[in-house]
Amino acid sequence: MSFAATPRGKLVCSDFFVVRNICPHRMTPADTSRRHHRRAKHTMRIMQIVSGGDVNGATVHGLDLTRELARQGHEVTLVCRPRAWVRYQSLPAGVEIVELPLNYFSGRDTRQISRLIRESRIDVIHSHQTRASNFALAMKLLTGVPSVATAHSRHLEFHWMWHDHVIAVSEATRDFHRRFNLCPSRRLSVIHCFVDTDRYRPQPDLVRRAVRQEFGVAPDEPLLGIIGQVCQRKGLIHLVESLRLLDAASPRARVLIIGIEDPPYAELVRQTARNLGVADRLIWADQRRDIDRLYGALDVLVVPSLEEQIPIAMLEAMACGLPIVATRVGGIPECITDGVEGLLVPPANPASLSLALWNVLENGQLREQLAQAGRRRITEQFSRERNTQRVVDVLAEVARRRNSKRWFRRGTGVAPRHAKAA
Repeated sequence: MSFAATPRGKLVCSDFFVVRNICPHRMTPADTSRRHHRRAKHTMRIMQIVSGGDVNGATVHGLDLTRELARQGHEVTLVCRPRAWVRYQSLPAGVEIVELPLNYFSGRDTRQISRLIRESRIDVIHSHQTRASNFALAMKLLTGVPSVATAHSRHLEFHWMWHDHVIAVSEATRDFHRRFNLCPSRRLSVIHCFVDTDRYRPQPDLVRRAVRQEFGVAPDEPLLGIIGQVCQRKGLIHLVESLRLLDAASPRARVLIIGIEDPPYAELVRQTARNLGVADRLIWADQRRDIDRLYGALDVLVVPSLEEQIPIAMLEAMACGLPIVATRVGGIPECITDGVEGLLVPPANPASLSLALWNVLENGQLREQLAQAGRRRITEQFSRERNTQRVVDVLAEVARRRNSKRWFRRGTGVAPRHAKAA
C-alpha cells in the first residue's frame, strides 16, 4: 500500500481508500512529545467503524462519539463507506477518515484495513450498525484486536455474540440481544446515547421568530415537530390522522416534518393528509443541518414511532427545553417518565395521541413543567461527558484484557505495548 501527500496534509491511498483530516505537521518533534504525553495519560488508539450511509441516530451517535474521543486525546481512526454522511461532517484535527465499502468478503478491503490496524497499532475496534459489526469481527479474526459493537437496533443476528463486548443503547435493546441473539450478560452493558448540551439548549425568541417566518408560520400558531426518517417505523401517518381529531381544540396546529423521505411511505402520508383535509397543515422540510435552530420554533416534539431504541432527536429536543409527546415503545420510557418529562401514549393510536397533544398545547403551565424536567434529565443522565466516559471505560477494559494476554499479539508484527525497546 502506498500513500501520496497532498498540499493540505491528506494522505491518499493509491490502492482504494482515502485517509484525510490528518494534521499536516503531525510527526514533528513537538507532536511526538504531545503524543507520548497523551499515551502516559492512558489514552487509546481506537478505530471507529460506522457503516450507515445516511444521517440517522446511529450515524449521529458514531460521529459525536468520534469527536468526543478525539477531544479527550485518544487517537481515532474513523472508517466509513464512500460518500457516507459522516464523511462530510467536521472533525477535530488528527482524526483519520478511511473510506471503504466495508465488504468483509472482499480480500482487498480486509487486507487494507488489517494492515492499517497493525501499522497504527490499534488497541480496540468499535463498530456501529450491522455491516460495521460484521466487518469488525473479520478484523478481530485477522488481527487479534478486540472488538466492541454498539447495538442501535433489535434484529435477529447471531454475529453480535462474538464481540468482546456489546453496548446496547437501551435496556430494551440489551434484553433483546441477551434473549434472542444469545449475547452473554457479562459482555453486555447499557449506555444511552448522549447530547451536546452546549449546542442543544433553549433558543432565544429572535431565533423562534426567524425560523417561523422562514416556514410561513404565524407567531401564535401551534407548531408540532417530527424529526427523523420519513418511514413506516416512525409512525408519521398516525400523527397526520390525529390532526383531524385535534381540530376541535387546536384547529390551526401545523406540523414541521424534517428528515429524509422514503418515497412510497411519504406519498402514502401525503395522500392520507389530502383525504383528511389536513395537507395544508404539513410543512415538508427535508433534511436540515440547523436542527438546533429549528427546535426553537416548535411548541412540542412528537415521537409517534411504532418501534424505537433511543431517538436522538427526542434527547436533543429535551435538551432544548421542548415538551415531548411520544409513544411508549422501545427505549423511550427509559428517557421519559409519563407526566414528568413528557406524555407517553400507546403506538398507532391517533385518538390517544391527539388527546395528549391537546393537553400540552392547551396547558402552558404543563408545557413549562415538562420542558424544565426534560432539560434537567438530559443534563443529569445524558450529557456527553458522562456517557462518553462510560464508553471509554468499556473500551479501556476490553483493551486491557487484550494487553494482558500476549498471545493476542501473535502474527501481528506488533510488540506488546509495554515491552522495552532493545
